[in-house]
Order: sequence, then C-alpha cells, then structure tokens
Amino acid sequence: MIEVPTFESEWILVNFTKSKIDRSLLDKSIIKQCNFRDSKLVFNADDTVFEDCSFVSTKIGIGTYGHEYGGRRTKFYNCDFTDAVFKNVEFRASKFINCNFTNTTFIKCDFRGVKMEGAILPKLSQFKDMDVPDYITE
Repeated sequence: MIEVPTFESEWILVNFTKSKIDRSLLDKSIIKQCNFRDSKLVFNADDTVFEDCSFVSTKIGIGTYGHEYGGRRTKFYNCDFTDAVFKNVEFRASKFINCNFTNTTFIKCDFRGVKMEGAILPKLSQFKDMDVPDYITE
C-alpha cells in the first residue's frame, strides 16, 4: 500500500496490479504504460498525465465523504477503464482522450468541465446519482 506523497514524479512501466494506493498525492506527475488492474486507488492527481495505462477492474475513489480525491486538469490518454468503478471522486476540467469505458460505472462523481473524446465513450446508463456530461448520449 502506498501512502506517501509522490507528487512531481514519473512512473513508467510500473506494475501496480492488485495494489492499494491510499490517499496519495500524485499531483504534477507523469504516469506512462502502468498497469493498475484490479487495484483500489484513492489519490489526488491535479495536473497529472496518465498515458497508455490499464485501469481494468480498478476501483477509483470509493470514498464516502464526498469528492475528496480525483484530480483537476488531469489528462488520460489511451487508457483502458473496462469494468472500472469511479465513485465519489472529482475530475474537474480533466480530459479523457481515446480511452475505453466499456462497462465502466460512474457513481456520485463531479465531472464538471470533463472532456471525453474518441475510442469507446461511456453511455448514459453508466452514470449513477450524478450530473452527466452533455455530450454523453445513450
């Protein structure tokens, strides 16, 4: 379990499969080709870039006290979120470009200003108890 600040860091080709990253600060980091499959992630990633990462079956956030974690201006490029769950996180003014959202679930998240483009976008039915971005249609 990682509980230390790791802001302004660079991670490349790290395997975090089945890891628990709990309340970590990843602000202003670059994370490329990392595998977070089956992990539980509670982090703050303001101004962080994730590129070519796997978040398959990952739980992101899962908090109970509101939108404490997530990231602002976070960028995700070519990431796979198949079967992932986002819960009680904010990713305000963030971008998800060419990401796969097959069977991803979004619960009580704050996605104001989020842009999702290309690849496999989520459907309206994948969002629960939250405002859905305008461009998402069934």
